Amino acid sequence: MLLGMILAITLMASSMQVSAAKTLRYTPAPTATPTTNSLEDLENLEPEEIEKLLREYESLPETDSVPSRSLWTLWARGRSWSLSDEPTTDAASAIETYATGMRLTIRPVKITSLGTLFKVVRGTVSNRGESHRVQGLGFVTRQGTLIMFLEGEDMELVTLGRVYQWGYFKLVAMKGRMRMNGEGYGFSMKGIAFRISPWSNTKDPFPLDEAEIS
Repeated sequence: MLLGMILAITLMASSMQVSAAKTLRYTPAPTATPTTNSLEDLENLEPEEIEKLLREYESLPETDSVPSRSLWTLWARGRSWSLSDEPTTDAASAIETYATGMRLTIRPVKITSLGTLFKVVRGTVSNRGESHRVQGLGFVTRQGTLIMFLEGEDMELVTLGRVYQWGYFKLVAMKGRMRMNGEGYGFSMKGIAFRISPWSNTKDPFPLDEAEIS
């Protein structure tokens, strides 16, 4: 029954619209600080800058305790495309896309005044029929902006996205780029995040400002 409910919610998540370009145009944005919280402000950051920003979030003081033994799962699916195949003119034919996805186990580690820092304690990213194990770090702001950096053997991924509250679940829409086996890819994914123990009565470690979520 639970599996059926999760599948139904996942289908609902897939219908959520995301205004995402085919690729992120990473141009240095030296003004980025931990108070930078909108997707538009973050879109121009290089992967190295996003990793640095996450470290700054990591140093923020804790404002609330994290529930003990709080683990979440994130499932996401979407399409990727080779960055080397992007058309250089408007007349170029549509580029080939590939099935991609991720399944992550997430542990919230710090609740701050700006949002919640979490660690990806284990996970798998799949692309073009190949899977890589990953770990990483991420942050969800109270406005619902998501940034995340994952890495593994021959694998690196940076993503930006939005998190939407839906009952006990979080709907997630994201875009980004990854490097797998030396090849660069852009991607867009949609998915769902939920507690591994969905009926836990502990507080939500990812509080969102409901008024900011549309």
